[in-house]
Amino acid sequence: MTNNQIVPFEEVAQIGKAMVDSGYFQDSKNAAQAIVKVMAGRELGLGAFASMTGIHIIQGKPALGANLLASLIKNDPRYDYKVIELTDERCEIVFIENGQEVGRSAFDAKDAKRVGTKNMDKFPKNMLFARAISNGAKWYTPGIFGGAPVYTPEELGADIDVDGNIIDVTPTVTRPTNNAERMEALYGQQADTTVTKVERPYPAIIMPDKFAAMVAVCKKENTKPTDQQRNMIAANLELCFAGTGEETSKRKSVMRYLCGASSVKELSDGEACAFMRWLNVQADENGEWLPDGLAITEANSCLTEALKEEGQAELL
Repeated sequence: MTNNQIVPFEEVAQIGKAMVDSGYFQDSKNAAQAIVKVMAGRELGLGAFASMTGIHIIQGKPALGANLLASLIKNDPRYDYKVIELTDERCEIVFIENGQEVGRSAFDAKDAKRVGTKNMDKFPKNMLFARAISNGAKWYTPGIFGGAPVYTPEELGADIDVDGNIIDVTPTVTRPTNNAERMEALYGQQADTTVTKVERPYPAIIMPDKFAAMVAVCKKENTKPTDQQRNMIAANLELCFAGTGEETSKRKSVMRYLCGASSVKELSDGEACAFMRWLNVQADENGEWLPDGLAITEANSCLTEALKEEGQAELL
């Protein structure tokens, strides 16, 4: 199976229907859900059965078990990995590309506590390995994903067993809440490794946490934007989508994705300050005031995720 293999949709549909009719896959209640999983697997070079058993769609995002991620790395001739430490307190993995070490991913019990990793009391080694392999795969072996963003179930809040299988297989479209409160509580401490070790532009999946971290900083500094500054937030955010049409609607979707508010009037002082810092509007060489280029990229990435959650875009 190769990532660029083209399979007629009719064949995928037949496979999806057969999988559902079998009754063996509890997280696929209808053919459409099964088809999405099979299609997601085809993007990664996986067969239909491996896709049905190893891929779960959580919050509209494909989640792969740690064992399946490890297999994708081992099966790719470019990549390999080696576990150099695995205890109940810490896991560290070396990642290799074309025979050379390209980086390491570590995750420990303190990291697990900060991000609320489940089942650490039952399967600490498995949980630490899952987060270390997931982070490292995204940082150092991105080629195994075929360009698709992929996560482990526990990263998206699912409860898994010792083998990495999801215990509650009911499909869900919920998102984590209270990010600002969680980040405010973490302020001043080492942050979530899944967030801090990724360079900008940040992927949309971590942007709510990054934004919440900025809100926490602004609240700690007691920053209070002026009315004029508040009034400019909407206009500056819409500049991220200039010339694409429906800029106001897109701006509101991104605001809801980041903090739950769609109007500048609804923003707290901390949230307004965070938008200002994130957009970082400055004059270019022509004297035109524009948001920071990284913020523009991140805003458009957030828009894609926001539209998926709002049911306005396809998963694949």
